[in-house]
Amino acid sequence: MARPPASPAPVAGDGGFQPWPAGSLWSSPPPAPPVAPRGAMAGEAEGLRLPSGAPLQVRLKTYFAFILELTGCRRLFVADAEGFVLMEKNSDPVMVAVAASFVSLLDRLHSCLESPILGSVSIDLDRGQVLELLQADTALGRYILGFVVSQPVRRELVHTLREGLVRVMSEAD
Repeated sequence: MARPPASPAPVAGDGGFQPWPAGSLWSSPPPAPPVAPRGAMAGEAEGLRLPSGAPLQVRLKTYFAFILELTGCRRLFVADAEGFVLMEKNSDPVMVAVAASFVSLLDRLHSCLESPILGSVSIDLDRGQVLELLQADTALGRYILGFVVSQPVRRELVHTLREGLVRVMSEAD
């Protein structure tokens, strides 16, 4: 079995920093996009019953009730990629601005890495609060869901909520 090449020895006075190895992150092919797990997530997603043929505001209200039931969140909003709020509950303009910046960051990552980006992030706030942001590309464009909970949500729930947002925003009015 071949031994891996030895790392270069640190140079005195360089703080022990090593050069980035050639052929690593930027020259490697992009990783495959994450695959949403099935099982428990599918059961949760099936719990979202959208009224057939309902207008967008009614679908969003149904989606909000679904999110509130699953997460117990205190603040909640759905906005487009530019930060225009479609619906909200106790949201804050600063949270919406952060969400729009997050979508912009994902766009830049997508163009740099030339791969699809399914973005979500948990931001610890003060007083035991976490701002959860997740974006979804839908038939009507890119949208972002933001909500505040007491602790980060599990990955499966992020996929469920993204799937729900895609469904809500993909129904024809």
